[in-house]
Amino acid sequence: MKIEARSIAQNEHRYPTLGDYWEEGDTLQVRTTRFPDWRHDFLILLHEMVEAVLCLHRGIPEPSIKKFDEAFEAAGMIGEPGDQVSAPYYEEHQFAQAMEMMMAQELGVNWREYELEQDRVWKEGQL
Repeated sequence: MKIEARSIAQNEHRYPTLGDYWEEGDTLQVRTTRFPDWRHDFLILLHEMVEAVLCLHRGIPEPSIKKFDEAFEAAGMIGEPGDQVSAPYYEEHQFAQAMEMMMAQELGVNWREYELEQDRVWKEGQL
């Protein structure tokens, strides 16, 4: 498996999200929103990679994840789609978030400030 990961502007994602992944041939593509603090980029990248690998391992197809996320956004729901128990990748998202939180602590990132920065970028739609 090859992995190609990049940080991009918020408005360059395939759909409204801060992190995304999909398979393209034998390559796992991962995109995260570019933040002023590189540690934030890395934390989202870590989350997406862990979630993607667990979903691949457990046979959860990426199109069903994207479909769920888009329906969540279209319905005007608030929060993270992966935090919904009905998400096809709920367990994988929860595990990825736990890894993300542990790494944030090791990098000296204040979790609350990190969440506020994500909210700010999400509302602005781009950096």
